[in-house]
Amino acid sequence: MTGPLKRIPPYRVYRDFLPAGERAALLEWAIANEALFGAAGLGRAQKVDLTMRNSLNVRAKVAQPWRRVLRERFMAMLPEWTAAFGMAAFEVSVIEFDMIAYNDGAYYRRHSDLGPRNRHGGDPSLPGLPGDRLITAVYYFHNEPKGFEGGDLRLYPIARPGPRKAEAFADIPPEQNSLAVFPSWAPHEVLPVRCASGAFGDSRFAVNCWIRRARETPV
Repeated sequence: MTGPLKRIPPYRVYRDFLPAGERAALLEWAIANEALFGAAGLGRAQKVDLTMRNSLNVRAKVAQPWRRVLRERFMAMLPEWTAAFGMAAFEVSVIEFDMIAYNDGAYYRRHSDLGPRNRHGGDPSLPGLPGDRLITAVYYFHNEPKGFEGGDLRLYPIARPGPRKAEAFADIPPEQNSLAVFPSWAPHEVLPVRCASGAFGDSRFAVNCWIRRARETPV
């Protein structure tokens, strides 16, 4: 089989994504709010399962001013992404955000981002998230000098190969001030991170974003 299910999903990578001042402010917010981060969970109940996911995210329902900056940029780039991924233009129901910190030994096993339909992602302004995740965007940032190694984002085809064939993949390194964008259905994982100091400020930081398509209201 050599069809689309065996191919690496389409993706885009953008470097130098934010102006230096905005990137610095985002990092400053993350480090200053270390106490808000807790073990990242899975699914609607956000159940912690360290065999699948070992990372930290902002679990508290607090105002996160950096959301507006990223939301405006993502909405402006949405037509480019839908065209690149072969999607029809769609009405956005909501943009969901999650700030993540990967420290020493952290990872996220293979999964897709289709996820539960009504998870609010810790945002107190969103009682529910109607619609379906179509596009995932991940913004990477970290302290200088860089205090970690590893943590690449690995994208896989939908279909797994036979037992005698190696599986194809594409690795995207978490480069400073870069943005990776791909369809939410794409299988992917975060490879293990090594952080010698173990200091929170030396983590591999990321903001995960999911753009949801509004569903048509039945007549």
